[in-house]
Amino acid sequence: MYLTDEISATLVQAALADGQTDPDSDSVDMSGYDGVLFIGSVGTITGSGTVAMAVEQSADDSSFAALTGASAQADAAADSDKLLMVDVFRPTDRYVRTALTRATANSVYNGTIALRYKAKSKPTAQTAASLAAALVQVMTPAES
Repeated sequence: MYLTDEISATLVQAALADGQTDPDSDSVDMSGYDGVLFIGSVGTITGSGTVAMAVEQSADDSSFAALTGASAQADAAADSDKLLMVDVFRPTDRYVRTALTRATANSVYNGTIALRYKAKSKPTAQTAASLAAALVQVMTPAES
């Protein structure tokens, strides 16, 4: 069994150049899944800059509200080139997204991936919109 048979991966936030803009990611429809892991890649943080990724949810994919306790933050240059991860299991509402906040000083952000998991129907299919090329799954011989 492959991990890619159990999850659905989607790029929900493209890379952002050095700056302090605060964009929201694309939303993820949780219908048919129990959980989603958001993985954000922080680039270079200038001086005392911060990068925070918070999860929001919505019943109708239009009016989003913060999900209490669902956030991660990178503080200052020491956290450059690290990951932010927020795992949400069984959100109350059907749609979830991330809200990014870059503050105090400029920061580079390399993007966010959403991994939906615990699908009610397996194997899951990766969408062509998420993949640059066909998914490759390789089975190696058992070690002796």
